[in-house]
Amino acid sequence: MKTTDYGRICGFMLVVLCFVLVACGSENIDLSVATLRGTVEFPVAGATSKAVAMVVATENDIDVDVFDLNGKMVASVHPQYVLGKATPLYSYEVSGLPPQIDYVLMAKKISTGQVVKKLVEKEKVVAGTVEGQKIDPVSTTAVVMAEKTLASTFGLGSAAIKLGEEGILLPASVTVALVSDTIHTDIQPSCLENEIRTLATTVDPGSSSSLVGIDSQAKADLVNSYLIVNEAIKQNVDVQDFVAGISTLVINNIRIIVYDSLGFISGIKTITSTDAATTTTAASKGYTPPTPPTTTTTG
Repeated sequence: MKTTDYGRICGFMLVVLCFVLVACGSENIDLSVATLRGTVEFPVAGATSKAVAMVVATENDIDVDVFDLNGKMVASVHPQYVLGKATPLYSYEVSGLPPQIDYVLMAKKISTGQVVKKLVEKEKVVAGTVEGQKIDPVSTTAVVMAEKTLASTFGLGSAAIKLGEEGILLPASVTVALVSDTIHTDIQPSCLENEIRTLATTVDPGSSSSLVGIDSQAKADLVNSYLIVNEAIKQNVDVQDFVAGISTLVINNIRIIVYDSLGFISGIKTITSTDAATTTTAASKGYTPPTPPTTTTTG
């Protein structure tokens, strides 16, 4: 047999083998489930770290739990992170989730008790991999605002709904379907997050500059809600209880923005739980979501 013929045969066999491997692998891919993938960030003030080799490691100190709207845990994973960074950025992946269901993601740092959350509306939970699901103080602010809107919509007390907590059920007067519909029409968490994040980036540095995007009290309320939530997480305060107005704690030295006809005024205040409840309630009432996407049904 000529060398060239032998080479052609080997090449052909390699191609066939690749097709077989792909075909076999595709049988193991379940396109009927969703995977949520993203990052977790906790607020850290003045973090420093020694220079060490950049190594990806599993972070056993942090749980990322996934709940349905009725407080049932459906998944739990440990994220990964890169060693050697001053402010760790954790990456997580939760697979095998039924699509078209609203989920609440809770990331908890076990050693400190710090908690950040994220509400993912069912329209975003599609079969395959859904990237970019960031769990941080901004997404946590969107969760507490969603709770305010839901409580107001159904005529409930400020602490009646607490999402992303194992075993804490929705009030008997509302159903998962009703809550899901309200999330779809009146909240749209991803849009709410984007609005908060856009405004929050102007105040993150803590300076009095770069506040030109705050051109209404409604926007000031959004930013103030984020600033309160961010500081509460830093101090390991139960955010949802604090903004519900039922906590006895106070948080000192929070920057608060007030807007009037002359523009914005920025100052430092001590915030009580009652103050936090007032601010986040005003923010939820002042937020107007865009027209919700059309839901297509088949039958």
